[in-house]
Amino acid sequence: MPLVTTCPACNASFVVSTEQLSAHKGDVRCGKCKHVFNALNHLVSLPDENTESIEITDFTQPSIQANSIEHEEEAPPLETTKEEASIETTVEASQQSPTVIPAFNAANFNLNSASGNYTDESTMDLLMNKKPWWVNVLWGLLALILLLAIALQSIYNLRTDIAAQKPQFKTYLEQACQQLGCEIDLPKHVDLLVIDDSDLQEDAQYQGLIRLNTTLFNRAEFAQAFPKIELTLTDAQDKVLIRKSFKPEQYLTPEMSIAEGIPANDSVFVKLAVTANKLPVAGYRLFITY
Repeated sequence: MPLVTTCPACNASFVVSTEQLSAHKGDVRCGKCKHVFNALNHLVSLPDENTESIEITDFTQPSIQANSIEHEEEAPPLETTKEEASIETTVEASQQSPTVIPAFNAANFNLNSASGNYTDESTMDLLMNKKPWWVNVLWGLLALILLLAIALQSIYNLRTDIAAQKPQFKTYLEQACQQLGCEIDLPKHVDLLVIDDSDLQEDAQYQGLIRLNTTLFNRAEFAQAFPKIELTLTDAQDKVLIRKSFKPEQYLTPEMSIAEGIPANDSVFVKLAVTANKLPVAGYRLFITY
C-alpha cells in the first residue's frame, strides 16, 4: 500500500517509502517549496495502485525529491502518461478523505527521537517514570517511621545493658518500663564471671556433709546479677555421684543484697554444702549459669 505525505506549506503531496522515512527519523524537505517538515505527521495511505516513489538524492540534508502532485497550483509542464494521470487522480481523492494506515508501526521510525511532537506532557511523564511529589514524601515518612520503630525495639531489647553501661539513662528507661510493664534487671554476661580459689572439704562436725568454698569474680565494668551455681560431685573414675544447682538466695549470706548484684570488678565469697552420706566422693566440677 503506497504511502503519501503532504507538505504543510504548499500542500504538495509526495509518494514516499519506509526507507525514506527512517533515513532522517521522518524529517524531509519539500521538493517544491523547500520547506522542512516531518513526514510522519502528515502521512496517509493510498489504495494499491501502480505508483512509483522517487528516490531521495541527498541524504546529507533531510529531503525528499519526488514528483509533486499539487492541489492548488499546477506543477511545471511535464509529459504525463495515462498511468501518472491515474495516480494523480487517486492522490487527490485520498487527500479529501485520508485514511490512516492500520498496519503502520511508528516505532519503526524512532518517533521518540524525531523532531516532531508525538506525545503530550502527561504521556511523557509516564514515559519518564515521573511520580507526584507527595509519593516521595509518603515513602520518606514510611522509611522514617520504620527506622524509628527499629530503634525503639533495639532500646527495649537492650534496656538492661544500656542502663548498666549508661547510668544517666536508667531513670528514663525505668519510667518507660512503668508504662510498658517491663523491668530493668541487672546484666547477665556469664562469660564475664570467673570461679576462682575453690576448695572442697568434709565437715568435721557432721558426717557425710561436704562443704565447698569458692570465690565468684565479676570482670565486667558494671554490676551483674548473681548466677546459679551448679555443683557436681564425682568419684575416682569421674563418674557423677551428685549434681545440685544453687540459686543466689541459697548460697549468699543474709547481709548480701541480691538486687545489687556483684559489683563491677569485684568478687564475692561463696559457701556451698552438700550431703553426700557415704558416697565415695573424689572430685567435683563447678558451673555457673543464668
